[in-house]
Amino acid sequence: MGYLEKQSNGKSKSNCKSKSNCKSKGNCKSKGNCKSKGNCKSKSNCKSKSNGKSKANGKSKANCKSKGNGKSKDNGKGNGKSKDNGKGNGKSKDNGKGNGKSKGQRQEQLLQLQQRWIGLENFRLRVFRAVAEMMSFRKAAEALHLSQPAVSQHVRALEEEAGVRLFDRARGAGHGSQISLTEAGRVLLGYANTAAETMVEAQRALAALNDEAVGKLRLGASTTVAQYVLPRILGAFLRQYPQVKLSLVSGNTERIVEAVAEEKVELGIIEGPAMRRDVKTQRMVRDEMVLIVSPNHAWAARKAGAIAPAELAKVPLLLRERGSGSRRVVERALKKVGLPLRSLKVAMELDSTEAIISGVEAELGVGFVSRYAVGKVLRLGSVRIAAVEGLEILRDFSFVRLAGAELSGTAAAFQRFAMGTVGGG
Repeated sequence: MGYLEKQSNGKSKSNCKSKSNCKSKGNCKSKGNCKSKGNCKSKSNCKSKSNGKSKANGKSKANCKSKGNGKSKDNGKGNGKSKDNGKGNGKSKDNGKGNGKSKGQRQEQLLQLQQRWIGLENFRLRVFRAVAEMMSFRKAAEALHLSQPAVSQHVRALEEEAGVRLFDRARGAGHGSQISLTEAGRVLLGYANTAAETMVEAQRALAALNDEAVGKLRLGASTTVAQYVLPRILGAFLRQYPQVKLSLVSGNTERIVEAVAEEKVELGIIEGPAMRRDVKTQRMVRDEMVLIVSPNHAWAARKAGAIAPAELAKVPLLLRERGSGSRRVVERALKKVGLPLRSLKVAMELDSTEAIISGVEAELGVGFVSRYAVGKVLRLGSVRIAAVEGLEILRDFSFVRLAGAELSGTAAAFQRFAMGTVGGG
């Protein structure tokens, strides 16, 4: 059997007869019998383990490897033909693009494909995900602030890199083209989404090494905290960490604790007891609940000192709704001084501290609110604080997180920042 191999520097270790001009720009080694009768230019590597004759008038730019006995035909840009006479039945055809069907060729192509994927540009995957999520090249272009041709070009480049078609493009009846994901596109979308999430986590982890915060931060806060405590903290935090994208859910304590337990938010801040075992709390700052009255109320002008607890049972009382941390704290404190809920004249149940303040200003009753909430209205003189004998209602604004899980990344950075800002410990 003969052996024909073209590799480097035009070296020949065998008998070679040439009746014409032969130029080789690649590596060429010949260990078998080779006869060339035409003009031949070769820019590719060709290995053949069988005997053959080559009569080629043209150029070949493809890689061709044949390890079996069979027939190999290489149609380049000219009319070149190569025939190997062997004893096997394998057949391989190469049309100048390296699409050989032999096992060795398929393995090499897979390896090359994997290497190309390693070098894929992340932005192409981002463009692909945008088109796949919106099912529109136009909408994806608008969301990414690109031109539509640029989006199409990125998707085509990704399809060429992957060697598969990612979208089916069908022409609608007078409504332009409609697209849908192919099976390959659906598979890639799953991996692309996972890769994007992994990159975000990696970015957070790397930022944490430098005490930085980047990426998304999902916070939950009870209404008093969200309205009167967080704005100042969040403003300073976002100025220091502008790469953070914040989302905030507001509700009563019960709702925020539930959001933490269901992992809808990473970190919550509540104003009452959590009342659940699957979450863990940590004090953020101490707060005091105070009784406020209208400036026209009799208690506002009282100079004889604090009112007796029993007097609270005689006036209309504005309370927060059930499930509110503030309400739980007030009920417990009043019960300790002999005022259970059933003994009080509850005029209204309101869903926010602001509503209670407005109700007191309108002389609808008296109410207990956070001292954090009344600074402005006290300066304006629209409400007054009335002291109650033997009644001091102290509570904690607390961080709440899922039990058994430590905070990391942006959530941990925010908790540290908030603690430093309010001076809690």
